[in-house]
Amino acid sequence: MALAEKVEVLHDPDITARGSNFRHMVRVEVRLADGTVLEETVEAPRGSELSFASEADVVAKFRKLAGRTLAPSQVERVVEMLEIDGLVDTLEQRICRGALYGDFQFAIDPTSPQFMRTGILSCYHPTGECRNVPPRQRRLAQSDWNRLLELAHRDKGRAFEEFAAFYLSTSGQLYWSDTHQLNLYLENYHGALDERLGASMHGGEMITELYVPRSCLAVFMEEIRRDFLERSVDLIYGTIRLIEGVTRTETMVVLSTHTERTQIVVAPEETGEPGNGRRHRHGAVKNGLGESKRT
Repeated sequence: MALAEKVEVLHDPDITARGSNFRHMVRVEVRLADGTVLEETVEAPRGSELSFASEADVVAKFRKLAGRTLAPSQVERVVEMLEIDGLVDTLEQRICRGALYGDFQFAIDPTSPQFMRTGILSCYHPTGECRNVPPRQRRLAQSDWNRLLELAHRDKGRAFEEFAAFYLSTSGQLYWSDTHQLNLYLENYHGALDERLGASMHGGEMITELYVPRSCLAVFMEEIRRDFLERSVDLIYGTIRLIEGVTRTETMVVLSTHTERTQIVVAPEETGEPGNGRRHRHGAVKNGLGESKRT
């Protein structure tokens, strides 16, 4: 409490003038007893979209919280390309051999017969004993992910080819079970992507997760494939993960589809007042660009 009494909070007009995007910005000044003045300015809180934690910070926090219960084990990645018809049998074989994790990322080019049928299966098997992890194993940098995301919008066939080639080249690499699923966080990636693509309006990806009984997976995926082709759905990526349920084993199908953001006006009812962006008693005007967050 004694320290709190020494803290003075002041309004900074310069920060306010920068607008709502900087509403979390703070400037701190500390005066020490010897006359030393320490200053620091932070534009966004740690952990937010504009100041996301580093990979090392995420790993350290996870291990601190979960380390007493979930001791990390070493796993080896095993990768192969296969068709959706053989996925369930292959997953069951991998599980019987001890695989702990796995996912199947499938082709996204609607002009190809591989579309939502052919994919890359990556499974992770315990090594049984710890081996030295090479310091320079192959991994995708942020620039690589940005390139793949752009190709997924511009040249879907090439995007899958490059993704598949990379993952096949990593078969046999070693990882730790508590960190192998970590990946980069691409801040505001779609805003920069819209500019590179010359998009006429802002876009984003909508992620859908569907839980499907394992026995129905092949039929379900074929129906989704046919529906996406008929409706010209813009699929950016899709993956299938195995989920062990309490009473039955299911597969989780993850679909990320591209959507364009348009302005939608909801006309005020009965008031006869023009839509001006303000809320009315009987209605509201909503701006799809201003009220949405980019993903």
